[in-house]
Amino acid sequence: MKKYLLMLFLLMSLTSSAQSLTNEGSTYPIYCIVYGYIGWDDELNAIISMNQKEKMSYLCNMEGQPIAFNSVPQIINYMAKLGWVYVDNVTIQNSLRFIMKKMVKSDEEALEKMKIMTKDEIKKARKEKGLD
Repeated sequence: MKKYLLMLFLLMSLTSSAQSLTNEGSTYPIYCIVYGYIGWDDELNAIISMNQKEKMSYLCNMEGQPIAFNSVPQIINYMAKLGWVYVDNVTIQNSLRFIMKKMVKSDEEALEKMKIMTKDEIKKARKEKGLD
């Protein structure tokens, strides 16, 4: 009986201390990982990951074409102009990747002035424009 009362007490304390994930009006950090990738036409493209479940996403211009960069520092500078700040770097599978963050008031704000697309989305957009 004591075990059941203890479990009931623990469950009640967990539910009473639950916090909301919304921070209305305050800013919070959003993180991403970005790295350079030699893509189509031997161009250096930026790969960005905001979520581990999503496929590899390319940083694209507003027309849906992957942006060609000359160097990895150019990618980081581009992200900085969009409000992202360099945090650290990690090596994953012999590839240097950069962790960046942006202070936002909403998740949607993180992607302002950015367009990220998967390879399949880029192919579909190219077909719709008659480029493939």
